[in-house]
Amino acid sequence: MEDNQEILENETTLSSEEMKLLVVLGRALADPTRIRILGLLAERPMYGQELAKVLDVKPPTISHHIAPLVMAGLVRVRRENNYHYYELDSDGIQHLAESTQHIVSMMKKRSTPFSRRFMMTLPACDASSSINGL
Repeated sequence: MEDNQEILENETTLSSEEMKLLVVLGRALADPTRIRILGLLAERPMYGQELAKVLDVKPPTISHHIAPLVMAGLVRVRRENNYHYYELDSDGIQHLAESTQHIVSMMKKRSTPFSRRFMMTLPACDASSSINGL
């Protein structure tokens, strides 16, 4: 009986890597401007100056908001001449979706009254779905 409990605890305990993933992702998505940037980049890649103009902010503000998105693996940056060119990182988003799905399935295994209520509020997550739904 104790072996089964230990196995269940091991299967439902977040690793330090999974906890870091949640923290980095949470920080990246914790600001409405970052969500707007993701929405714009879902339509097409853009230069930093373009993003600043559309969002009515200064270019350094774009750099400030892009950094957590890059760290979370949601956005990729490349330099063209003197410009930064930003685009969604589909591989990073796919990896995050798969990792998040794994964490969700672990939470479901815990099945405490709180986690059951919490899990019922989450939308279904399909790692293979289109990134344009951001």
